[in-house]
This record gives sequence, structure tokens and C-alpha cells, in this order.
Amino acid sequence: IGQKETVRIFVPFLRHTSHAVWVRWYHEGLNAFAQNAPAAYALYQAYAERVQKAANRPEDLQAFEALLRQTQRDNADWVEQLQRGRDRLLELHSYRPEVAEPLKEQIQKFDADDSLEKLMLDLFEHYGVHYHDVGPRTYILNFEMLTDPAFPIPQSNSDQFPVTFDRRIALQREEMSFFTWDHPLVQSAMDLLLGSERGNCALAVWPAAGEPELLLETVYVLECVAPRRLQAERFLPPAPIRCVVDHRGRDRSDELPEKEWNRRVKDTLDRRRLEDPQLRLELLPAMLRQSEEIAARSSNRLLQEGAIRIKKVYSREIERLQALSKVNPQIDKEEIGAWQKERDALADVLKSARLRLDALRLVLKITSKSRG
Repeated sequence: IGQKETVRIFVPFLRHTSHAVWVRWYHEGLNAFAQNAPAAYALYQAYAERVQKAANRPEDLQAFEALLRQTQRDNADWVEQLQRGRDRLLELHSYRPEVAEPLKEQIQKFDADDSLEKLMLDLFEHYGVHYHDVGPRTYILNFEMLTDPAFPIPQSNSDQFPVTFDRRIALQREEMSFFTWDHPLVQSAMDLLLGSERGNCALAVWPAAGEPELLLETVYVLECVAPRRLQAERFLPPAPIRCVVDHRGRDRSDELPEKEWNRRVKDTLDRRRLEDPQLRLELLPAMLRQSEEIAARSSNRLLQEGAIRIKKVYSREIERLQALSKVNPQIDKEEIGAWQKERDALADVLKSARLRLDALRLVLKITSKSRG
């Protein structure tokens, strides 16, 4: 990769030795030094014993020449057979500019988004990970002052752990860890934060005009517990569902969008209002039940979308294998059946997905009159 001149391959060997026989077999029989030999392993298993016998008798050139010709014929047959089976696959995965360009733009837009960088810097400060910047979107991490021993520490012999959020820098500097949403440290740190109870329950006030109100903001997570081999998160990733209900049981989620509302509400340390027995025993449980009903309706839409994605992906793959099986005998019914069983298993686990209450915030709407 990156070579500008012709790449030359040198294979040294001693003439009239067993090494010379093996080199000729790889080169003249399989053409393995000039191009990729997809049938090399299969032919090696079939011919290894005979080639070794020929290598033990390098002076018997006539027998070895016959072995080479037979290898060439078998290699050509294998390559042709594999090529026939790959035609449909190559067609599906061939380069299509009208599809590739929008994907390229999405990737570039995703790389330019700095939301992950901001989130991880906040997480570092929260868990006592010291960092200092050494370039654009590039940092050196130090884990000596961690406040939580459960924070994922990379397996590195150095106290200094270089990371970058810039793809171009990561490609140029192989010692840099490229932080994306899929990076193991990022995922583990997020799991640690989301799995803890800290910050999942809060009380806030909303200074605004109008009548005083009591509002409950809840966040549910739709989770699908499934065997790891199914990778169910491809079709139903843990999806947060936000709901806002007032003390009358009305759905206010659309009326009070998250970003706008976060600018309006303010944290409060006044817990006296929570001591009201009617609030704790009657009003709040009723609001929770109402929010769960709202979240359940939203979860049904997500489950339907996940089921559609499963059907689309697996139907396409099953149809591809069925088409290949007509021209490639290596594709058997068991392989197709395995895909069908996996599709059905995913559909079953999707039905078992459940809502989990992840966080809630009780908001008191107060007016100037009520504050006085």
C-alpha cells in the first residue's frame, strides 16, 4: 500500500533441492507469486503428499512435470468454479457511484461532528482522567487519578495514552487510538456511566408564566436480551424513549422538546415538596403509569421497524444463497437453513423486548406569584 514503483517479489531457493520443487509447484502450478490463488489451500491439502515425494526425488523431472500439469488443470477448474459462484456476489457489491457518494458524504459529515469528543472530555473530567491536548482533536490521557476503579483502562505499558478524534491523524499516526462510537474504551465508559445510578433521578423547577404545574420527564430504554451470536443490536439497538406528562396525565412530550426544555428548567436542592404523601403515594405513581403507556406506544413503532429490517436483510441474503446454489454446489441447503433459523430466532427475541425505566426528572412549574 502506498508503493509508487513496481513491486518485485524475490523467492530465493537452492537449485536441485526439495525447496526448488516446492517453489516451482507454487509458482508454475498455482501461480501463487503473481496473483491471489483462492484455491491454494484446497490444492495444497490434495497435493502436499505427492509434492513432498517429488521434493525428495528432485532428479525425477518427468514425474514432477506431469504433477505440475495436473496441478495447473485442477487449479484452473477450481478458480472457474469459484468464479461462477461469485458472480452474483460481485454484482451485489460492485461499485455504484450513485450509492457510494451519499455514503461518503455521510461519513465525512459524521467525522466532522464533535459531539463524541465533547462527551468524552466531560466523561474524562467526571472520572478523573487527566488529559492535555497535543494537536487538533488529539489528546494524551493519564489514568493515575481515577475516581472510579471500574473505569476501563487500556492495556498499555505506558502511562501516556495518545488518542485522536480525527480520522486523518489516526491514519498518519499508527500509535494513536482513533476514538469513535465503536471504540472499546468509549463503549465501556458509556456502559459504566449508563449503568450507574448516579444522575438518573432529579428534581428541577421551571420558572414560567401561567398556572403552576407538576411535570414528570421519563426516559425509558427499549432493550432486547438475546444471545450474543445473534447480534440483535443491529436491528434493535438500545433506544431511549422520552416522555413528558403533567399532573393531569396529558402527554406533553411534543410540546416540550428536550433541548428547548433543558434551557428553561433549573436544578433545585429544595426537597421539601417531595415530602407530601399525596405526591409520593398517589400523584407520582399515576404519572409514571401514564408515561409508561406512552412509551409502550412508541416502542411498538420501533419493534415494527426492527422486524422490517430483519426481514429485508435476511431475505436478501437467503435469496442470494439460493441463487448461488443453482450454479455453485458448495452452497448447500444447510447453509440456507441456518440463515432462515437465525432470521426466525431474531424475530422471536424481538418480541421479547421490554421497556426499562432509565431516568426520571420531576419538574415543578412555578410562576412569580407562586415563588413569592
